[in-house]
Order: sequence, then C-alpha cells, then structure tokens
Amino acid sequence: MISEITHFDRFLNVHPEIVLAVVLIAMFVSVLSRKEFNGKLLVVYVGTIIYLTLLNRSEGGHGINLHLFWTYRYAKGNDYLKRQIIFNIGLFVPLGTIISQLAPQWKNMRILLLSSVAIELMQLISGRGLFELDDVFNNTIGGLIGFAIGMFFVKLKEHFGGNNKRKQI
Repeated sequence: MISEITHFDRFLNVHPEIVLAVVLIAMFVSVLSRKEFNGKLLVVYVGTIIYLTLLNRSEGGHGINLHLFWTYRYAKGNDYLKRQIIFNIGLFVPLGTIISQLAPQWKNMRILLLSSVAIELMQLISGRGLFELDDVFNNTIGGLIGFAIGMFFVKLKEHFGGNNKRKQI
C-alpha cells in the first residue's frame, strides 16, 4: 500500500525541522500581511503543494484507498506512516491560515476539503499517487487547524485595530 519513497520523503526523513520552519514562516507571513500579499502567497503556496504532491513524484503509483484511518492503524512502529500523517496535516496548515486571511468566514473552510480532494484526484488521474481518504482527512484537519489559527489573528486584529476592521468577504 505504501508507494515508493520519493526524494522529498528522504528529505523529510533527514530534515523535518526545515519543513516545520517553512510551515511556520508561511503562517506568520500570512497573518502579518495585507490581503493583497496573501493572494500572492496563496498562489506560491498552491504551487508548492502541487510540486510536493504531484510534480515531485514519479509515475507508477495509482489506485484508490477508501479505508479511512488505515494509516493510523498501521502507524504504530512505522515511522514512514507517522511522517506521512504529520506531513499531510502540516501541508495544509498554512493553506488554512492563508485562506482565513483572504476570506475570513467559517463557511470558506470547505475550500480546504475541496482542495484536498482535487489533489487526490490529480494524483489518481496522473498516476503519480493514490487517492486516499486518509490524505483527504489529514489535509482537511491541517487546513482547519490553520484556518482556526488564522481566524484567531483576524479577531485579534479586529479587536486591537479599532476602525481598521477587515472587510468580510
């Protein structure tokens, strides 16, 4: 069930702290930036997600795995699966933060679910990965975490900004 280990997986294995740093930097840049810059940041981050989930992979792995939580059941004693769970959650945390800064309404969280499904479908169609419900679940959880963090900062800005409240979209 586990596809070949890509170059990025090897990089994650050796330097997970770099990935964590990039995620945190993207989040902080997002909450500290204006809406216009967040639009640019969104384009760059979506490009990064496409690279990491599609372009960085070789063809050959395809299929559908609709067994929800299988990675959690088999992660005990399997460092690769543990890293995959953390990676899939962490990958969407900045995306959730960016979206919360661009469109700070809770109904916009559905964008995160749809984005994850789109990635999984592209992996399936391109033959560069499996369509896995666990990945959709983990990505969405990460996005929700990022969105909640971003909304916290939106509310802080509204509270301390006085008349500089963000316009709701």
